[in-house]
Amino acid sequence: MSSSAVARRVGAVWTQAVAALAAAVMYAAAAVAGVLVLHILLVWLAANPANAIVSLVSRMSGWLVGPFRALFTPSDPKQQIAINEGLAAVVYLLAGGLVARGVRMLGGRLIR
Repeated sequence: MSSSAVARRVGAVWTQAVAALAAAVMYAAAAVAGVLVLHILLVWLAANPANAIVSLVSRMSGWLVGPFRALFTPSDPKQQIAINEGLAAVVYLLAGGLVARGVRMLGGRLIR
């Protein structure tokens, strides 16, 4: 096998690996945003907080919402959760998109 064929093969493998990493970043960001949106829905629909699934989603969202927890403090607790966790979900998706784009850009530059 010639060196140019090896280089093309390495380049193709590298491109696939970079694309897979970028996709994994976006899937992770979407999963985090999904948990936050699910928690918003469970709160607005008044799901039973003693239920194991509701409790798990609530604990996960409490950990994921981080600094957005008390960013806005309207008098209605449901509104507070919807606004703060919705904003956190949007930020996670935007950050995931930026990181995935950076991975793709860096991966393309390293191969050249």
